[in-house]
Amino acid sequence: MGGAAEYLIERDNAQDLAGVLAGYTADVTWYPPQGPPLHGTEAIRPRYEELFSTHSVALRSEILEASGDGESGFAIGTTQGTLAPLGGGEAVAVNDRFVALVRCVAGEWKVSHLIWNPRP
Repeated sequence: MGGAAEYLIERDNAQDLAGVLAGYTADVTWYPPQGPPLHGTEAIRPRYEELFSTHSVALRSEILEASGDGESGFAIGTTQGTLAPLGGGEAVAVNDRFVALVRCVAGEWKVSHLIWNPRP
């Protein structure tokens, strides 16, 4: 369960758009800290395209709890690191907590719902 969330962080750090999108179910729902929910990989693709074209990503995650039943599950954890602007300037610190709901699709765990916000 936690491996699906960790996979996303690895693909984020590699700035691998195809890889990161492959870590989600096609019908993924994002609940970002600000703005409305986003539904489907095509809705979240522009966020990753913008991030990868403007920042160098250096993140790490810690899974605090994970569980599943063979078809679905969840992972709760934290993400820390930095997003450094490619054009120079001050890096943005990331210190978030998240809940990822996961689903097994064709033998692979993928994130179906992602909820995150900054840690207090």
